[in-house]
Amino acid sequence: GWIDADGKATALGVEGRDQVERLTDRLAARAWRSLSEAEVDRLVELNGPILTAAFLSGLLPGTSTLGIATVQGPTW
Repeated sequence: GWIDADGKATALGVEGRDQVERLTDRLAARAWRSLSEAEVDRLVELNGPILTAAFLSGLLPGTSTLGIATVQGPTW
């Protein structure tokens, strides 16, 4: 019931997707909440050069490997 016969998201599908997004956001936030503001700042500082080097290396794919680009989103 999440997709209609034309392949479009139904109201139930939109609500289901929104629930999944809220759940994953909440679960991911838990780890960040255990850190102090100073610890978060330090983590960002330490990871910045690593992430920059990884992106600039060309070794990471230029497009998402999650397949999300191939999913037709709802048209409102």
